[in-house]
This record gives sequence, C-alpha cells and structure tokens, in this order.
Amino acid sequence: AAFALISNLLFALRPVINARLTDGYLSPAAGVTPAFSPITGVLVLTGLMIAVYALGQTIGIIGQRMANRVGSHFSDQLRRTVYDKIQRLSLASMAKRPGGDLIKRITRDTQTVRSFLTDQGVYALESLFMFTVIFVILLFTSPFLTLLVFIPVPLVLLIMSRFWKHIRLRYDKQWRQESRSTSILHDIIKGIRVVKTFGNEAREIKKFASANESLAKVSASNEKLWAVTFPFLGFFIGIGEFLVLFFGGRMVLEGTITLGQLMQFVLFLGYIYTPLRWLTSVPRWLANFMTSMVKILEIIDEKPEINKPYHDGMIAYHVAPGGHDMNTSDWHMYMDFADKHLKTP
Repeated sequence: AAFALISNLLFALRPVINARLTDGYLSPAAGVTPAFSPITGVLVLTGLMIAVYALGQTIGIIGQRMANRVGSHFSDQLRRTVYDKIQRLSLASMAKRPGGDLIKRITRDTQTVRSFLTDQGVYALESLFMFTVIFVILLFTSPFLTLLVFIPVPLVLLIMSRFWKHIRLRYDKQWRQESRSTSILHDIIKGIRVVKTFGNEAREIKKFASANESLAKVSASNEKLWAVTFPFLGFFIGIGEFLVLFFGGRMVLEGTITLGQLMQFVLFLGYIYTPLRWLTSVPRWLANFMTSMVKILEIIDEKPEINKPYHDGMIAYHVAPGGHDMNTSDWHMYMDFADKHLKTP
C-alpha cells in the first residue's frame, strides 16, 4: 500500500506542473514572472512531467508485484484453513452439504474474499488517502467550486443505502443457485461410470441443463439490474464536473482564478470522482464478499455435534463429552451396531 500511495502522490504532481506550465508559459497570467524563457520553460516542465510519470509507474509496478505476492499467500492460507476444517467436520455435518457446495467454499469463495480484501480493500485505502489530500488542495483553490463538486453526493449515498439490502438478497440467491449447479456437476462426474452403465446420460444432461439455466436467469437478472443502476449513479455523481466547468469558466473570464488554476482543478477532479464512482459499485462487490465470507465462516466456526449419534449404513459414530475412555453407553451402542452389521448369518 505504501508504494501505491507514493505512486499516486507522484501522479498528483502532474496537474500542479501543468498549472505552472499554463500560467507561466502557454497563457501567462498577470503578475506571474517565468523563471525561464518560453521554449526552455516548456521543455523543462514537460520533461519534469514525463519524469514524474515514469517514476510513478515504476513504483506502482513494484507495489503491484508485492501486493500480488501478499494476496497469493493470503489466498493459500485461507484455502488451507477451510480445507483443514472441512477434513475435521463430522460425517453428519458433511452429509448435510453437497460435495459441490464444499468445493465452492474452498475455491470460489476464498478467491472472492481474497480479491475484496487485497484488491478492493487496498484500493479503498489508497483512494481515501488521495481523496483527503486532493480535497484539501481543492478547498484552498476555490471553496465555491469544491462545494459544486459534492452537490450530488448526499442523494447518491441515500440511494445506495436503500439499494444495499435488495442487492444483498439477490447475490445470496445467486450464490445458492451456483452452489446447486456445482453440486449437480460434481455428483454427475463422480458417478459417471454408474451413469454410463445404466444409460442415464440424457437424464443427467437434462438435470444439469435445468440447474444451469436457473443460474443463468438469476445471474442475468442481477447483471441487468446493475447495468441500469451503475451508469445512472455514475452519471449523476459526475454532474458536479459540468457545474465546475461552467462556473469555473466564468471565474476565469472574470479574473477570479487563472486558466492554469482551473485546469489544475479539473485534472484533480479525477482523484475525487474516480473514488466516488467506484463507491457506486461497492454494494455489488460487498454483497459478493459478505456472501462468500458468511459461507466460509459457517465452515470455520462450526462446532462438532455432541451427543448426537450418527448412523448411515455401515458408518456410525458418536461424539460424546469427556475423555477417550469407553463407557457403558459406548459399549451398548457398539454392540447394537455389531448385531446389525457384523453378525454372522
């Protein structure tokens, strides 16, 4: 995260250099004394912008490589933890869950959690830091224009808060449908010899196609909803940019601010609107993350069932409190099991 912050700070210097280039050489403002001749000044400031950009990109690449390494390690540890817990689940607990459900929790859900925490989480910290820095700069440049930027934000946040509960339920339904489809596929492949022996290929194909069609309908419904909502919120939250261009242009004509200051203000808006537009997509990612995280915690936090004997065919066990000594109850249960399955005809 530190490398990413340094990289973003370097990128944020470009609008400042651009303002100096505009007010000092391209459209000299009143009272501004250039330090170099016009040609030299343009070359120096342009070269400085290129150097800042190249350095920022280099530091950003290093930071991204380190973030990928950390994210891969986190994902590996999370998968190991979930898999280890599944191995220690009771047979009764395992019997309640299809195989595809458990596979999805180890693979898909852990990847979703990793992506949110190591990618979206880091981006959120970077954006919050840059948002604060740029907000202060804009405030000192023009409090009036800064106010125009944030006019639509309260209404967008209100819409998102009302929208959150609805989308959370939708993505939970999609997770359950996807889990069902994966479980059916897992069972079919696992018993493929039996399917082919009894000639049930057509039936199994129809069964999987039906589950997959249901998943496609739920996914398409969610994507359609998001495809309509996200552009609307993104456009509405950017209305302040048009207000800044209109009123800022008038302020330049009136001499309240310089052209370079307006250009710097507009370029800095990217650091404000990019996080705000990203914020409109947070409910979707957060819904996916929370759904997957809940499913993982269901496995990790599950306690063994005490005093609930399990008996399924030739498999039976009983988790009882206390030590490992055999008591009278254990012996009677074993004898009942032996009489049923081990007794000689």
